[in-house]
Amino acid sequence: MEPPETEGLEGTSGRQSRCEDECSLCEDDSARGRVHSDDIECGLSGWGLALAATFSGSIRTRIWTLDAPLAESLNRARQEGGSTVPYPIPDDIVIEEKYTSDFDENSVLFILAVPSAAVRSAAAELSQHAKSP
Repeated sequence: MEPPETEGLEGTSGRQSRCEDECSLCEDDSARGRVHSDDIECGLSGWGLALAATFSGSIRTRIWTLDAPLAESLNRARQEGGSTVPYPIPDDIVIEEKYTSDFDENSVLFILAVPSAAVRSAAAELSQHAKSP
């Protein structure tokens, strides 16, 4: 049985991991425990949108859709909501087709909020779009 299709990859991108005692991003103790992040990338799903809305107030956030026409449609109707997303999407969230641009695998953190059966295939697909430094 094939796993159900998902609307996109959910996740966060950027240096969004909490640092621990031996954090390589922190030169001194003053930054320990902070969240390091450039931006967050989420897929278009309930969990993806919830995570995007949560992070968007403090960090650059993107929602990935399966195709450009859906991204354009959501951008046009972001304040009213619609059939795909029944509530407004915050203005500070960028909506774009997935993999519009490559990302640096060393400075991007993704949280995959896909069905368990799809984690491996989603991660494999995602890895094809990472650029090595």
